[in-house]
Amino acid sequence: MKFNKIKLYAEKPLGVITIALALKFSGCGSVLNEGLCNTKATEIVYCDLCGVQSIHNKHQQNELFSVEKGDAEFTNSNGDVVWGVMNFKIKKKDVFLDFLKRNYKRLPKKLFAADEIIVRGNVAQAAVNGEATENQLTARKKFIPLGGEHIVFIKYRIGKKWKETSIPISTCINQFFLGKEVSEARKKLIEDGVIDPKSDCGTTSK
Repeated sequence: MKFNKIKLYAEKPLGVITIALALKFSGCGSVLNEGLCNTKATEIVYCDLCGVQSIHNKHQQNELFSVEKGDAEFTNSNGDVVWGVMNFKIKKKDVFLDFLKRNYKRLPKKLFAADEIIVRGNVAQAAVNGEATENQLTARKKFIPLGGEHIVFIKYRIGKKWKETSIPISTCINQFFLGKEVSEARKKLIEDGVIDPKSDCGTTSK
């Protein structure tokens, strides 16, 4: 399987809020809701337009899914990025499917009758000398193209039969699977009055 190399975002002076939230996520694809496709990733995260804040407030990450790493892991020549295939086995199907329905369109109807769901994608994160960064806020974890395709795969089982579909890599999918620490930072900023969803975003955060 061929993997694409990626470049880390260039370091730039950022405001306190931007740093705290680590607003570094991928853009949107063709099956995202139109409102999200026309919105900058930083605004999507800041205003919680994907509705992940309430999900992470209610559930620990290990309640939502379990994670299995693939057999191979790769690092770039500078040793500052590592990546590899990861499988996310969904535990809270109702939460995940509600999240998908809220943010995506043209999803297979049979997916919502699935007995089991596994999301498979190529995940990259910052590293030092080839070792993954442990600090989750600075690790900048995100999905990157798998085999050259800008998508993540959703494998689902109905009875004994497995089916597969895909959705584009997006700010939303990154936040659901890899944005727990960002949501915790955002929650603290809301509690401290740094972020006011009603005035800053024009609507109450989801």
